[in-house]
Order: sequence, then C-alpha cells, then structure tokens
Amino acid sequence: MKAWMTVMMLSVGSLAACGPSKELAQARSEVETLRQENAVLKTRAGELEGTLKKATQERDQLKAVVGRLPAAPAPATTPSSAQPAPVKKGSATARK
Repeated sequence: MKAWMTVMMLSVGSLAACGPSKELAQARSEVETLRQENAVLKTRAGELEGTLKKATQERDQLKAVVGRLPAAPAPATTPSSAQPAPVKKGSATARK
C-alpha cells in the first residue's frame, strides 16, 4: 500500500511540478468523466436496490397468502385397466 501511494505521489508530483501539461489535463478530464459515471452508477444501483426491496416484499406477501390458503384437494385418479385393449388381427398396429 505504501509503495503504491509513493508511486502515485511521484507520478502526480512530477506532473504537477511541470506545470499545466497535456497529460495532466487529460488525467483531470478522465477523473471527471469517471466521477460522473460513478454518480450515474450509484444512482442506478440505488434504483435497483429499491426495486429489489419491493419485489422481495411482494414475494413475502404472496408467500404469506399462499400459506394461509387451504390445501388443494388431490386430483382425482382414473382407474387404469391392468391389461391393454386387444389388438384386432389385420389392423395397422398388428402389422408392425
């Protein structure tokens, strides 16, 4: 961490010591652009967090409603015959 800070100080210090330069102006404009993008992203993240909170609340409410509903009756089962229907001789299924 200290080494990184030293490198940053030396690089910024050397740019600042030379007076206004193209590199310094470019770095400042890039920093400003990044700050604007960061602000937009923070705003969008806040909006998404709000949407997530609403969706979570709605889900929890729906779970509570479903929990209060009576159990659905089991579907009626139809009796199935143990033996399949006989196949007539000469029919299309018998030739296979």
